[in-house]
Amino acid sequence: MHAKHQVGQVSEARVALHLSQRGWWVFAPIFAVAGPIDLIAVHPRVYIALIDVKTETKRSLANRPGKYRISRVLSPLQKRLQVFFAYASSDDIKFVGCSDEMNELLH
Repeated sequence: MHAKHQVGQVSEARVALHLSQRGWWVFAPIFAVAGPIDLIAVHPRVYIALIDVKTETKRSLANRPGKYRISRVLSPLQKRLQVFFAYASSDDIKFVGCSDEMNELLH
């Protein structure tokens, strides 16, 4: 397995653990090679979250000090499915593109 895929699997596992510790049931599509969803999470209060996990990577910009997260864009299919991103860094998980109510449940 390529190192990039291993890093991605670790990020998916971290997000799954984060959610399960907050009462979510988490499912990972095991037959998806490259699909629009990495994790499906179900909350007991009847919320379903379709999540695309990204390992947070940062880059330096020539005209600005510091490092900035590389922003990702949902595909048209992901938008129709109402997928949102989970950015996993070494010390934090950020959910981007979900409602405020969903965000509260995720944290």
